[in-house]
Amino acid sequence: MKIFSQKNATRFWNNIKTWASGKFVAKVSGKGLSTNDYTNEDKEKLQGLSKITVDSSLSSSSTNPVQNKAVNAALGGKVDKTSIGSPGGVAELDSGGKVPASQLPSYVDDVVEGYYYNGQFYQDSGHGQQITPESSKIYIDLSTNKTYRWSGSTYVVISGADGLALGETAQTAYRGDRGKVAYDHSQEPHAPSDAEKNVQADWNESDSGSDAFIKNKPAALPANGGNASTVNGHTVKSDVPENAVFTDTKYQAFTGASSSAAGKAGLVPQPAAGDTEKLLCSDGTWAEEMSDEEIDAICV
Repeated sequence: MKIFSQKNATRFWNNIKTWASGKFVAKVSGKGLSTNDYTNEDKEKLQGLSKITVDSSLSSSSTNPVQNKAVNAALGGKVDKTSIGSPGGVAELDSGGKVPASQLPSYVDDVVEGYYYNGQFYQDSGHGQQITPESSKIYIDLSTNKTYRWSGSTYVVISGADGLALGETAQTAYRGDRGKVAYDHSQEPHAPSDAEKNVQADWNESDSGSDAFIKNKPAALPANGGNASTVNGHTVKSDVPENAVFTDTKYQAFTGASSSAAGKAGLVPQPAAGDTEKLLCSDGTWAEEMSDEEIDAICV
């Protein structure tokens, strides 16, 4: 009978490990065994791979599969983030898709409204808060609509030497767009649909609803105007002469002079037919025909 000593056990264990080293895979804690076979072909492929490094900078001629020409071309069309909003770079866009005013030239957004008074611009119409002038800004006078620029020493009217500005006052030019609307309107028919043409008045029109009817016309006209045949019961060409002259002056009969009273001017006595050689004497009578000697004795 032989005894299996400790020495024999140690040798037996070493022999088993030697035998099993080429036949089994040692289990590693936390890992499981693969169900795929690792072949010699796979091993040769891995051995054929060379060490790969990433280029330190972009290059258009690199053959590195990690950073090739296509990647460089794609990155070349992008904007460097550090250039956004920086001098010499590109402008930013706000939430509304617009360039912020801080990145625009001053002449684009610097239009200042105020009140021009005694060579200065003020924020208020009472001329209490003065505006500091700048050469890169445009100033609009709210009281006249004139535009100015700062020359460095004074405000200069931009709209011309005469200071012409847009507006609706005596010294301003009317807006062209409104003027065109007014002109176009004047060239089109714009009378009301129920408008009527002018009608000549007719004296003989008796219909008060007619446009030709004359309201408040007199019932008759004076004898020296119109075509009335009678005035206050007198008939023209009958007891009123056709060429009669109507006047407020009333004439009295001629009064001859006497030895104690002067005569009065008036209508002379009517001479009878055939009295062509008679004379009107100062007593208001027609004297019979006399000889020259008798006439001289009476009238001289």
